[in-house]
Amino acid sequence: MKHLFCLFLLAGLLPTLRAQVKPYMTEEPFTSTKQPRQGAACYGKLLFQFHNANPLIEIYDLKQRRRIQQIELPPEPVIHCNNVNFGSRKFDRKDKLPLLYVSSERDQRIVVYRVTESNGRYAVQKVQTITLPNSDEASYYYTNLIVDGKNNKLWITGYTRHSWNKADNGNQLRYVQFELPDVSAGDVSLDYAQCISEFRLPFRVATQGAVIHKGRICQAFGCKQQETNFIIINPRTGQVEQEYGIGLAGITEEPEGTFVYRNKLMVVTCVPGNIYYVSDFVKK
Repeated sequence: MKHLFCLFLLAGLLPTLRAQVKPYMTEEPFTSTKQPRQGAACYGKLLFQFHNANPLIEIYDLKQRRRIQQIELPPEPVIHCNNVNFGSRKFDRKDKLPLLYVSSERDQRIVVYRVTESNGRYAVQKVQTITLPNSDEASYYYTNLIVDGKNNKLWITGYTRHSWNKADNGNQLRYVQFELPDVSAGDVSLDYAQCISEFRLPFRVATQGAVIHKGRICQAFGCKQQETNFIIINPRTGQVEQEYGIGLAGITEEPEGTFVYRNKLMVVTCVPGNIYYVSDFVKK
């Protein structure tokens, strides 16, 4: 009887045990700023981890699972750095890394950085600002970038109402595609009337990091465990093809940056900076 009871007990625990996901790695503590981690972008084995207000860029070697450098910048409170992507174009053909695109989210700007390297040390230089239309005039709020480097396209994602956490008044997610401005054009402004395509999806709480992978928009959402999820969208059809529960995998942290390392989707969390494989989340 005790043996049978133990089997029932074990069977009841199996879903919980399966949900206890271990991270690939945990980012290291930082002391030069109190601003939390936000978006992140990966190129090769290098992960560029950004923070709210953009005072600090941490650079990690994902293969060695350790931080190799920190770049301190003058903080700008209006830059939330909610999403960060590498493109495919380089500022100079001799550059080792392509251009790096950073969402401000709060003031309708995209900051473009050139990343340079000398003797194993990296530096960034702002080389372009892409300005989006006024949120109220365009009815488009909390806007963030998604760079399609392979096709040199730029997606802008955000909400149709002035809220990222409420579905009131028909609030929806909106995705608008443009040609990616060439850096040689200098600072530019986008006009939504000149978009290539557009689609909308039902409301989800808190857009987080997003990346293009295998022709799909791959994006994290949510802050609290019961609402955190990850979706894969076909931009040609505007339909969600796959959804994963992040909180369902036992992860209590807020997802932030989304990136691809060794052809696998990964997500980094705000605190403590855990990095997880999307494949370890729970398929819905």
